[in-house]
Amino acid sequence: RVGLRLMNLGILEFKVGNREVARENWERALRLAESIGDKSGTVTVSLGRGNYYLHKRDFEEAAAYYERADVMSRELGEPREQILTHEFRGDLCLANESYEEAREHYRAALEGGEKLAPKGDLVLEALRRLADLESSLGYYTEAEAHLGRAVQLSEAMEEDYERGILFRIRARVEAAHGDVATARDSYLESVRLH
Repeated sequence: RVGLRLMNLGILEFKVGNREVARENWERALRLAESIGDKSGTVTVSLGRGNYYLHKRDFEEAAAYYERADVMSRELGEPREQILTHEFRGDLCLANESYEEAREHYRAALEGGEKLAPKGDLVLEALRRLADLESSLGYYTEAEAHLGRAVQLSEAMEEDYERGILFRIRARVEAAHGDVATARDSYLESVRLH
């Protein structure tokens, strides 16, 4: 339980911007998980540490932690962690400007999420990532399809944070289509939700 608390504290600290405190908690959690043979905990901490290094722009270290999480989650048969690994590897590819590879990872995360929990948070996050990337690359038709599904899920889940991001992406797509008034409304809705 101590390891789980340290992992969760790491996630919380990471999300509020205390990256170094998060790293310290994850290091402690990783040492603990490894010392007691908690492979599942090691996978979760490896994903967190990968995210830490991704945000530090140490892509090699991030990739190593994601690879570790991928191998271990496959060995343990943990589909949620496999899906998260695809999401985060997609983020790594995006940071490296490997856009098509990022799309492949996001699509794999979406496929896995749809099998695991079709109306769950993993599907929503994969749809949002795909829509964001595709709208940035000018694939507006694909982005709109993913946006539509993601908005429906976010409303059903009452996920205002995700909805705010989705409305920002929608504004980008609408502006690209020349619909400036609607884009402005979508952007304002994004701001209201955040």
